[in-house]
This record gives sequence, C-alpha cells and structure tokens, in this order.
Amino acid sequence: MQTIEIRQNKKALTIMLALLAAGWIGLNYYIYVLKGLKTNTELNILNIALTGIMAYAIYRGTKKLRSNEPVLIFTKSELTININGDPESFLWLQIIEWEIGRDENYYLLIKTGDAKRKVSLAWLEKKPAEIRELMIEYSRK
Repeated sequence: MQTIEIRQNKKALTIMLALLAAGWIGLNYYIYVLKGLKTNTELNILNIALTGIMAYAIYRGTKKLRSNEPVLIFTKSELTININGDPESFLWLQIIEWEIGRDENYYLLIKTGDAKRKVSLAWLEKKPAEIRELMIEYSRK
C-alpha cells in the first residue's frame, strides 16, 4: 500500500482568486470611474470594508495556493491531517470512528479515544466519495 497525499485543488483556487480579484477591480471601477468621485460617504465606507474582506480572502487563497503541503496523508499505519500548517497524525488503531458528512461543505470527522477532529473537504484534489473509499481501504489494514 502506498502513501497518498491529498492537496488543495490548485485549479479551483486559481479560479476563485481570479474571480475575487475581478470582483474587486469591477467594484472599484464602478464606484470611482463610472460614478466619478461624487460617491457618498456610506458607499466609500462600504467599499473600504469590502476591500478589506476581499484582500484577506485573496491573501488566504494565495497562501494556500503557494503552499504545496498536503491536507491529508494516508499511509499504511496512520492518517495525517494538516490544518493551517499544523500536522497531526493518528494511528489507524487509534481511530474509533470516522464519518464524512455535510453541513455547508463536506467534512471528514475523525474520533479517537481522547480527540475529535473535523476537516473540511472543500477545495481538495479528490472528491468526498474518493476520500471515503480511501478511508475504508486504509482503516481496514
């Protein structure tokens, strides 16, 4: 059995970042070019708030895009979960129960004797069904 690493989906992240950047440019073009500098104070405050939110989202997305760290690593003996650069490994014998569920997005929930970890499966290279198959295959061994 080989080691399988699942990373962020770079194509989806690139598209999301391009759409966010285009939205930010379009918003500023509309406010400052089409409306001229005659915009009201409320619109300027709203634009500043939206610019901050979009800049943060673009920063986080770019950081994930540039990082080539795997989110999930399946090996014969353990499952490693890497959330925000903080990898945590669980031996397959330690995992009491696991499930793939859905709230806003799909997630993987791992339960051990003393811990519970929830990992978002959004924006990953593999689909939740493929991750479910890997969990079944590796947790049996």
